[in-house]
Amino acid sequence: SSGYYFTWSGGAAIPGIENNVQWTDYWNFDMRITKTFDLGPLNLQLFADISNLFNFRYLTTYGFATGTDYNEYLQSLHLPAFSADLDRQIGYVNISGDDRPGNYRKDGVAFQPILAYRTYSAITQIQSPQARPFYYAADQNQYYQWVSNAWQPVDPARLQQVLDDKAYIDMPNQETFWFLNPRSIFYGVRLTFDF
Repeated sequence: SSGYYFTWSGGAAIPGIENNVQWTDYWNFDMRITKTFDLGPLNLQLFADISNLFNFRYLTTYGFATGTDYNEYLQSLHLPAFSADLDRQIGYVNISGDDRPGNYRKDGVAFQPILAYRTYSAITQIQSPQARPFYYAADQNQYYQWVSNAWQPVDPARLQQVLDDKAYIDMPNQETFWFLNPRSIFYGVRLTFDF
């Protein structure tokens, strides 16, 4: 089924913005396997119902602990570019990409924070920069890191790995509720009598 549409304006109340973002699409395959044994007047049927046969994983919205947690997740996504007018109003710098709500970090990948700024000069004015985050300058479309008390472009190979693994996605805080659709197998037996 298609992902649902909802309104996202970066936490700001902007008139006229409605249903501008779509959650990821949902695919699912279920299967039933049966085998019937004819035992004269008695028929014995063994069956297995398998839900989510290919074990697809879909991020649920139940993992968000608070509205702030939800906003931080959405702001970490690299959503398709907004219009120039909306981009000035949303209250944060969107790093444009092809993410959709429902995307998530690969398993076992550590979070790599990326802090986005409109200009490189805004980055250079940060009072106490940290070494861990990447800093994105929208005016240069460039990622920087604070290394040895100086701003340096992020190593391209490291940056590409972070982007490929989606390590920049700030996952919901309640990890137990991230994925609620594991593959499930139910076995059963059915007896029928012919009179």
